[in-house]
Amino acid sequence: MGSPALARAAAVSLGVGLALCAGPALAVDARTVRDPEQVRTVQDELDDLMSGRAPERRYAARNLSRQVRQALRASERASHPEREAEALLFLEDMDRLVAPQCIASLDEEEVLLPCARILGLLETQAARAPLAERLEALESRRARRIVSEALARIDAAAQSGAGT
Repeated sequence: MGSPALARAAAVSLGVGLALCAGPALAVDARTVRDPEQVRTVQDELDDLMSGRAPERRYAARNLSRQVRQALRASERASHPEREAEALLFLEDMDRLVAPQCIASLDEEEVLLPCARILGLLETQAARAPLAERLEALESRRARRIVSEALARIDAAAQSGAGT
């Protein structure tokens, strides 16, 4: 066969190899590794907002609301002019793409509140009448407060726009 020294060397190298492979498994930060299929675009969220399944509509509306809040926050900060300009462009796109879908979805309970927030944050004037109509039918204090805040924001934007 072979010498005992050769067998011992093979056993040692096999042991070292197993020790390296069987070391502790370190978790990978989920934020650093992204599957391209998992990155959701605004169009994906819009498709889900108009889908037939209530959980998908609710999830999409909440994600869109979060994105609008983040963009609005970024547009109000003057520390990074490039980010501010990018955020303003994003908000314009959201007003053009998302606001009409949200106005059309105001009758659906699962997306009413996130869509009302979106419309209020975007200060969409076309949403004034549908939101006011929907406010009359609401019974929940929370829902009435959120829709009222959106209407107040839209009215304030109309007042400031008319004053200039």
